[in-house]
Amino acid sequence: MSAKVKQKQDAMEENEIVSKLISYIKGKYGVRPEHPWIRYPEYMTFKDKLCDKWFVLVMRVSRKTLGLEGDGTICIMNVKEDTEFISFISHSAGYMPGYHMNKQHWLSVFLDGTVPMEQILDRVDESFKNVTDTPSRRIYEAVKRIPRGRVATYGQ
Repeated sequence: MSAKVKQKQDAMEENEIVSKLISYIKGKYGVRPEHPWIRYPEYMTFKDKLCDKWFVLVMRVSRKTLGLEGDGTICIMNVKEDTEFISFISHSAGYMPGYHMNKQHWLSVFLDGTVPMEQILDRVDESFKNVTDTPSRRIYEAVKRIPRGRVATYGQ
């Protein structure tokens, strides 16, 4: 990894909110950030280990690109959300339909202090649930609970 790339990644993680977010996700889900794009080394994705799908994407984006006033950039987090929740909350301060994602299923949350940390972490948990709560995952979890040497039958 080049010094310039490392510097960009470090700058993103210096943001106190982003640092808390990374620590929370590592602690609760055991997931470390990945940096999948060479062109944007500071962007971070967090993927569920079993289904290999993103549940959080953290980016630094130009304020003008997002239609916000002022110069410079802003850290945002994209999370997968329920469509009704997105239509309800996307008009609140610190939220908007998912930047550079399907706006019907993804929500962008500003990581600049506008949204309280508790709400940010709630959005992470909800996104994880939305990405991982699939029928096959529920079956997998149920099978894991069957005691070794026992046979599973319906209704038990």
